[in-house]
Amino acid sequence: MLKAVIFDMDGVLFDTEPIGVNANIEAAKRQGFVMTYKESLSTLGQTAERSLKILKDLLPGLDIDKFNLDYAEYLDGATKCSVPLKPYAKEAITMAKDCNILCALCSSNSKDRIDRYLRLSGFTGLFDAIVSGDDGAKSKPAPDMYLLTAEKLGVLPEHCLVFEDSTAGLKAAYTAQMKTYMVPDLLPYSEEYAAFSHGFISSLKDAPQLYKLL
Repeated sequence: MLKAVIFDMDGVLFDTEPIGVNANIEAAKRQGFVMTYKESLSTLGQTAERSLKILKDLLPGLDIDKFNLDYAEYLDGATKCSVPLKPYAKEAITMAKDCNILCALCSSNSKDRIDRYLRLSGFTGLFDAIVSGDDGAKSKPAPDMYLLTAEKLGVLPEHCLVFEDSTAGLKAAYTAQMKTYMVPDLLPYSEEYAAFSHGFISSLKDAPQLYKLL
């Protein structure tokens, strides 16, 4: 029985992944490196450790600390006044609540950035629980963040539905024994995701169908 739906943030609720790709390119540029769109895209959906290795392999001699600061500066500047929404994001949340289903947000982002995005988008107060990268749980693809979210909601993991767009996120939710569906963003769905997801929907417009089925 479905009791809760848990949303990833970037790429699922907010259309911020393209901004992140450009932030990579700009942060590399500030150190005199040229990073292509395809190279930047290769860091998406990876663990922090894997992304770091990709960056070091692509850009030998990169100052990672400066890169991270420049990345955050670009990202925060691009979302200073507004945050672009994914189609049907708010509707997917409100329709779940109309069905008496709890809603939560689980993101590796900082609590400050999550709170700012929610405020700018008018999403403040919509979630029954929020787990951020500041909560101390091991990052995706480990299941810890999703297990903590279920704990905060007071529901069993098997009663949770998760929407994710990244490999790491899908693996995290699936390992936590939650019903896990991909909502493709910059990375398209392919059969390789079948090993650690229960399927996919083309957009959050189709989310309410799952609320009724699960």
